[in-house]
Amino acid sequence: MQKIEPKTKRLLLVTSRLDSTGGIETYMKGVARAYREAGWHVTALNQRDSYQGEQEGVTWVGLMPASWLLYRICIRMRFLFLKRWLARNTQDYDLIICGHEQFASRVLPAAERYDVPFCVVLHGLEVWRPLPQSHIRALRKASALIHASEFTRDEDIRR
Repeated sequence: MQKIEPKTKRLLLVTSRLDSTGGIETYMKGVARAYREAGWHVTALNQRDSYQGEQEGVTWVGLMPASWLLYRICIRMRFLFLKRWLARNTQDYDLIICGHEQFASRVLPAAERYDVPFCVVLHGLEVWRPLPQSHIRALRKASALIHASEFTRDEDIRR
């Protein structure tokens, strides 16, 4: 009898660059490493970069053009590029983790359409301030919210 190999699970990280040294970048780099070590294929989708390729076992997909001039023109359209890419590719993933709350409302339509669970990492000033209703709705529909600190969790609960 032929042994059937299980399908490799696929994780999509919607995040900023992991090569900078900020707190959330370090945290998301650890998330990518943990999933890789657990046997998952990890893809990082970055709306503010043009880099395409493989780094430390993570497949990078940058949505922005490499040209500085085109980047300046396209920066205002980055969320449109993100939603378009997600609409075409979300069905290929088993889990999505958003590294910023602002990505949740862009991920939600594709995640619901293809029934892909998504989690959101909540951290810093971006979630301590009042959020637009579309962001709150997306956070409520997320499969899980990951709070980077107790303070952030308490602020989220108060909302």
